[in-house]
Amino acid sequence: MPKVISPFTNAIFLARRGSDEENDEFTLADLPFMNPSDWVSLFNILSRREDHEILLEHVKKLLMGYILEVAKLDVEAAAVLDSIPECSPKKAPSDLKKRRLGIIRSDDWNVAYPTKEGNESVKRIFFLRDKHLYRTPVLKKILDLINKTKVNSENDKRCFNDMLTWYIDFRKRILLLVPKVFKKVLKL
Repeated sequence: MPKVISPFTNAIFLARRGSDEENDEFTLADLPFMNPSDWVSLFNILSRREDHEILLEHVKKLLMGYILEVAKLDVEAAAVLDSIPECSPKKAPSDLKKRRLGIIRSDDWNVAYPTKEGNESVKRIFFLRDKHLYRTPVLKKILDLINKTKVNSENDKRCFNDMLTWYIDFRKRILLLVPKVFKKVLKL
């Protein structure tokens, strides 16, 4: 009788995690239940070792699916993968013309900001919840604007700074993975 070899290779990993650095044990079967940030770390560890090629393929498949889901929302990830995000920004409030630039409205976490359209300066509204629909240079300009506006409270500024800084870093990590995970990338 022929010997059957399983196409699924499982492995046990031991990782030190948390501030108490306890040893955690996990297997490939645990990957779908893990934080995607852990997938990225595991991918980076495995890609430095030649003896884990089969395991690396499992992690790559998870990351591919994750990045494709991110691209359904994120404008920069979608552009790299030559797709279009499947969501739209929140509508501008009716009082947009009355709003002063750079002042954070914490009731709905938004701020009015200027942008150029042709030769004209136009006032737009940025909702923090729509951060994924703005390119990184725009997010950085909004951060600069709210930090220069003296009437914004330190807590409101911190909220915007923390969220946008985290999102810019998250986006950068995802975009760095794209050429490593996908065999062919249409736009970079």
